[in-house]
Amino acid sequence: MQSGRWWERALVVGLLIAIVLIAVWDYKRTDETWLGRVDYVTLYFSNEDATGLVAENRPIRSADDPIERTLEGLLAGPETPHFLRTIPPGVKVLGYRLEGTTLYVDFSEELRTNHWGGSTGEIMTVYSIVNSLTSVPGVELVVILLEGELQETLVGHLILDEPLARDESLIIKG
Repeated sequence: MQSGRWWERALVVGLLIAIVLIAVWDYKRTDETWLGRVDYVTLYFSNEDATGLVAENRPIRSADDPIERTLEGLLAGPETPHFLRTIPPGVKVLGYRLEGTTLYVDFSEELRTNHWGGSTGEIMTVYSIVNSLTSVPGVELVVILLEGELQETLVGHLILDEPLARDESLIIKG
């Protein structure tokens, strides 16, 4: 009978070890949003009729660079139905640097050459970039560069040769 009890104890210990291992495995694969280790970046895209910008929050890991994730999100376009992309296809971010509270972002020439044009389109593109990036803590102004060069304008309607501040009047709330 003594050996039977040893077998029962070994079985109980084995089951306890299995439960702990399963719990650790389950914890590691649990959605990080639920665990509270995810931050968000706010991206702005055009609404359906291009009368303003609408916010879309995207989760990022706390260790990620929020500027890089914001730029990646803008290039990828909206995930929300009826939001419209503001960055033309084929555009690349060539680099960025933060000097004080001013962020310099260098885009490829496709930001201009692939742009659909028009004053409204230009406003949506420029302020989608500016309002999204100024949502990142520490960024107050944005300078848009093309191929490393400061531009007078993107497609002829907005002046881009100075740092741009957030424009809350373009944001549609709710």
